[in-house]
Amino acid sequence: MTQTERMAKVLEWRNSGEPVQAWCREQKIPYTTFINWRKESEASTAKSKVKSEPPVAWAPVQVESKPEPSQTVIRINCGDWVVELSSGETSEQRTITLRAVNAPC
Repeated sequence: MTQTERMAKVLEWRNSGEPVQAWCREQKIPYTTFINWRKESEASTAKSKVKSEPPVAWAPVQVESKPEPSQTVIRINCGDWVVELSSGETSEQRTITLRAVNAPC
């Protein structure tokens, strides 16, 4: 019996839904012989799956870093000049700036 014929018998058994030993008795195939066919079929199927799967490849990716724009938190107009306090300043820097602006305004 060829490998293709053995694989066909294994497929026939799977489609039958019967227990292996009962199916082997009906077909007059020795149980141990059939188990070897089934192992051979499973190994062959596993090999064909590996061959048919495309190889995994990574796509090149370029990451550009952009500087974060400085966002103005507070804008103070005082006479002819403008004071802007940005989010990049510490609270201590903001306090000093506001005290300095408070006097002339």
